[in-house]
Amino acid sequence: MDELMQRLKSVGLDDGKAAEVLETVKGFLKEKMPEPIASQLDGIMSGDMSSLSSLTDSLPGGEATKGLGDKLKGMLGS
Repeated sequence: MDELMQRLKSVGLDDGKAAEVLETVKGFLKEKMPEPIASQLDGIMSGDMSSLSSLTDSLPGGEATKGLGDKLKGMLGS
């Protein structure tokens, strides 16, 4: 989440406004995502890879979802 905060600040937002934007986006995502994902969002956004792992491990699809956690970790900068 720190990386996203830095990106928001790089486009001219001050700390307060960047934090407000992050909270607004996080709230929006929690409203729109299915509960199993929404309940893990805070941990995922803060870089807690155990939240991400527990979420991807619970996805249906067997072999099709293997490696999804690693792909998401890379996308989140971890």
